[in-house]
Amino acid sequence: MKNGAILVWLLFVLLAGPVIALIWTQIVPQYQARAEVRVRPIIPRLVFNTEDNGMIPLYDSFVNTQVSLIRSPTVLQRVLDQSVVQDTQWYKNTPRTLLRRLRGNQIPPIERLRESLSVRPRPRTEIIDISFVDPSSKEAKIIVDAVLEQYIRYTALKSDATRDDIFQKLTQQKTELTNAIAYKERGIAALRKSLGGNSAGELISTRRLRIDETQARLRELRQSITLLEWETSRSGVADDNDVEQQVGPLSLKHRLARARQEEQLLLTNLAAQQVEFDRLFADAQMLEKENRELDRKRALLDAIQTRIEHKDMERNVGGAIEVLTSAFAPSKPYHDRRILYTALTLGLGLVAVGVASLLGRRKHLSSTGPALVPTA
Repeated sequence: MKNGAILVWLLFVLLAGPVIALIWTQIVPQYQARAEVRVRPIIPRLVFNTEDNGMIPLYDSFVNTQVSLIRSPTVLQRVLDQSVVQDTQWYKNTPRTLLRRLRGNQIPPIERLRESLSVRPRPRTEIIDISFVDPSSKEAKIIVDAVLEQYIRYTALKSDATRDDIFQKLTQQKTELTNAIAYKERGIAALRKSLGGNSAGELISTRRLRIDETQARLRELRQSITLLEWETSRSGVADDNDVEQQVGPLSLKHRLARARQEEQLLLTNLAAQQVEFDRLFADAQMLEKENRELDRKRALLDAIQTRIEHKDMERNVGGAIEVLTSAFAPSKPYHDRRILYTALTLGLGLVAVGVASLLGRRKHLSSTGPALVPTA
């Protein structure tokens, strides 16, 4: 019985020992490098409020977009282009399953990186967790740091490109407005010159007064003509021998003809004054319109200049995204399966030893048979 137990334990050691040794030599422990990125819901400002700072609308969607951006082929390809990543054993030695070895193909590095890289927003926080698992803790840290670096660079590049595009458009608008203002000022100067350099309102009032005076003179003259026509019609036909009677009508006719001639002159003068007044009035209206347009363009130019100054001052303020914690090389394996498999091996071995011992004891009892009882 004792020898059997020793044999069972010996078999346990002989079987479990190699299995445990195989576990600890063939199963490679994995190390997880982790980093944290903070996405603030409010973009800070230095002095002025612009469209580039303040509360981020649809913050949750913005965070999820950053997660997708970190895992995007654009960022991951930039990571793989780094020499420090290409020098790692992870990049050089592509693991291949038996099926892939038979097919003769392998997974591209960008697919391997996308599958192994974990990017998750931490619930109810402003933090995005980035992690990578690899047999080398050092290389895991290298890859996570490369992902962080390329992600920050890419977002900064896109942000700078957007800002540069806005600055370019603002500068272009500023140049166009400056040229338009200069053109308007030249046109207004020409209009003022056509008005004699005087105030448009005063000049129109003066011309209007002259027209009123001419119209008043024309009304008076037409009254005189009407009166002369009446007097001429009442004078009748004078006798040829009566000189005194001939003088009166001739004098009336001469005065009537003179008045009618003066009427024509006044009508011609009035028409010329009206044409001049209409021209001055049109120029005055155009001058007023151009002045309003000039004021509007100057106000718009001031607003654009102010916006350029505000954006220029706020452009160096940090954005909403920052690296909260860089990757660190872990000292302990991540979910070390060797311990689990060793425990399973020992557990199964102990169960086997127990079963073997129980079977050995039953066999021993059955071989000895029941004890003999002496008869009286």
